[in-house]
Amino acid sequence: GKKVVASYAGLVFEEAEKGDKTACSILRRNMQEAARILRSAKTHFSPEEYPIRVVLAGGLTEQPLLLPCLKEALGDTADDLDLKILDVPPVEGALEKAKYIWKEGEVQ
Repeated sequence: GKKVVASYAGLVFEEAEKGDKTACSILRRNMQEAARILRSAKTHFSPEEYPIRVVLAGGLTEQPLLLPCLKEALGDTADDLDLKILDVPPVEGALEKAKYIWKEGEVQ
């Protein structure tokens, strides 16, 4: 299933770094799909909000090729996005949001 296919993602990155044409093709195709999703999401923001912060998280964010390949797939759209890799555990964001809400008095 999907988990089995996803388990090969790291290997695809490794082989793409070595220049394997098949791995590069797989990576390029998947980055094009990620770029399509980001371009679609961008339509929900106005140009005044650019650059839009996009935080990427998960195991594949440790791959050195991820950001360069994604930026290439995004083309000119990359200029409208501020791509970042999450460098803290995701729970820290939830805690910060909870603190903010608490201070704003939204939680009684």
